[in-house]
Amino acid sequence: MIVLMSLYLAGFQPVTPVKGLVLDAAKTVTRTKFAGFTYGDDLSHRQVNCVQFVACVIEELMGRKLSEAELKTVYIDFKFDNIAEAVEKGDVRTAGVQNALVNKMKCAIVVSVAEVQPGDFLQYWIKRNDGSWMGHSCIVSRILPNANGEKRVAIYGSHKSTNGIADQDFNNEGLNLSDPSRKIYIARIKLNKK
Repeated sequence: MIVLMSLYLAGFQPVTPVKGLVLDAAKTVTRTKFAGFTYGDDLSHRQVNCVQFVACVIEELMGRKLSEAELKTVYIDFKFDNIAEAVEKGDVRTAGVQNALVNKMKCAIVVSVAEVQPGDFLQYWIKRNDGSWMGHSCIVSRILPNANGEKRVAIYGSHKSTNGIADQDFNNEGLNLSDPSRKIYIARIKLNKK
């Protein structure tokens, strides 16, 4: 998907949504780089985790490798005195892919839960019963209807729960982005003619 980078170089700047391109890039990466991979951290053993997958999708969209600093930001590869406290306080470094796309690469905007769309990049954290946080990075694939007014989505990415890359809809109930026990960070790549 060198399309995104080509449009940028041709004079386009972030503003118009490119949601179809993101999901197409994710499916291309799945097919061409990660076919048959399971969930895990070791690419040499045909494993890919959530942030490795998301970083490869961004590389596919940009038509280039991410810099070490960009990868570090997507991977949330920072020294924290206390990661749980950093997540709880909303430390920008815990925003992962949103932080990378918006602040490092400057090719996306922050999106609210109310405005989320398919193709948006998502970093979320769920607070466990013991007070620790579990994070995950993915791409929103669908918005799922909900009678309670909660914003629920299906997500595409490499998931531990599916042991690999899949479209996860949580039994058609979706991931609840409105849950107050979660930290949600959403970014949308955008393009607009200069």
